[in-house]
Amino acid sequence: MKTFGSTLYFVDRRNRDLLRAFRTVLLNNDGISSFELVCHHIANSPASRFWVSEERAGVVIKAMLAGKPLIKMRPNKKEMFAEIFRRFVSLREQYPAKQFDDLIIEVVNQPAPSFYLTPKTVKEYLYKIKNGWYENKKS
Repeated sequence: MKTFGSTLYFVDRRNRDLLRAFRTVLLNNDGISSFELVCHHIANSPASRFWVSEERAGVVIKAMLAGKPLIKMRPNKKEMFAEIFRRFVSLREQYPAKQFDDLIIEVVNQPAPSFYLTPKTVKEYLYKIKNGWYENKKS
């Protein structure tokens, strides 16, 4: 678990990916009029990668390989790690000589089927991006 005040190294990239998805949803607007629906579509749209650190993914995948249940994990995160695990196992079968960390890095950086965020979280991130919260935090 991250400590209070820590930041992820990929926040800027994640935010750019969210804005890309936002623009895509708006361009393909099929009568979506509410911001909540836009956020729902963004949350379920494909992401450029899995938005989790390689370190955290490695810890969780090792636990899953050991048969430990993912207790105290939100459903969308469980779903994300299940997909990462499925891809990890498939890649490990394809390349048995590759190191664990190399496989994790490769899987986490593959395109993801969704952002694995709730619409509420997407909404919060978009408001923070719009209001310059991330930029103010850097200075």
